[in-house]
Amino acid sequence: MLLPTPVPPPSGGGGGYAPPSGTGTVVLSGISYPQSTVTIYRAGAVVASIQAGANAKFQTTLSNLPSGSTTIGLNSQDPNGRKSLTISFIVNITAGTTISLADILLPPTIDISAFQLAKGDTLRIFGQAQPISEVNIHVFSDEIINKVIADSDGAYTLSFNTKLLIETTHTTKSRAVLSEMVSPFSQVLQFILGKGSLGKVADSNKDGKVNIIDFSVLLYWWNTKNPTGLNVADSNKDGKVNIVDFSIMLFQWTG
Repeated sequence: MLLPTPVPPPSGGGGGYAPPSGTGTVVLSGISYPQSTVTIYRAGAVVASIQAGANAKFQTTLSNLPSGSTTIGLNSQDPNGRKSLTISFIVNITAGTTISLADILLPPTIDISAFQLAKGDTLRIFGQAQPISEVNIHVFSDEIINKVIADSDGAYTLSFNTKLLIETTHTTKSRAVLSEMVSPFSQVLQFILGKGSLGKVADSNKDGKVNIIDFSVLLYWWNTKNPTGLNVADSNKDGKVNIVDFSIMLFQWTG
């Protein structure tokens, strides 16, 4: 996790630390889904909400931002009301300058037709991505990757035959590939084959709750490459323990 580097106060002279002064500008541009609502956050607070065009492209300018390090986040809501995960950038704003965050590819939205079904039933996995993008749909426990092409409106769908899976809990997620750019993954959804009940992938100690204990486990294994840590804390099974797993934890939080 990248954190701002603290700047020590000047030594001697009895003077106090003076924070950076002045303001700067951040320009954000990228591709979402056609006519989708893109929400921009600074330090966790909403600062703008814009609509992507019919071609799914968006651009906005954040002016008069105080100098210093800050976090800019974005997510999108597709025409069916499904929200993407929020992606974030840490930027260092300098007075009188403009920072450009370009070619932002927002994560797809994702949904499934059932959360519990019998082995051999067809599961429909669908959502919204960039128009005519290749959408890679991952299904776990054993990773199976299916590739589909989103239509001109960005909609994608996969009819997945579950006969390839064993009767247990599984997860699925998606990401888009467009002109050699790869989006972050969507949120992770769970479904179960056969009898049983859905657990939560962020429940690292399997006590039926996602709370401060699981958060402590996540922090302990943050950025690990250790197979044990990945097995415990890598909720979306992408081989990393990072902000995506933290987002899943927040989504599944029970307290």
